[in-house]
Amino acid sequence: MSEEKGLNPAILDIASLSAAIASRCPSKTAEIVERLSKRGIPDHQIHEIVTTARAVATESWERASGMIDAVLDGDSLESCLSRASTDSDSCCDKADASCCGNAENKTSCC
Repeated sequence: MSEEKGLNPAILDIASLSAAIASRCPSKTAEIVERLSKRGIPDHQIHEIVTTARAVATESWERASGMIDAVLDGDSLESCLSRASTDSDSCCDKADASCCGNAENKTSCC
């Protein structure tokens, strides 16, 4: 039986890059971009990863921010989650409605 290997380090760096962008950590983002370049990942692919991660982070924050504002304006959290789950632009997992995704992308939770 062969020894099981871990993930390719570049894949781990891509996941780390996405997380650094989502957490809005510029120093970690720059560090990982540099590391990906040194691993031979082409610049256009790094740009695509960054663009995708930014889009996901922005959409997630906009949805969360809207819910926070509604709750601050007096709506109950249950009411916000209920509206989000019936919204045609989102699909929420009612068991864990902490994150809603775009129905077009067929993702319910991030």
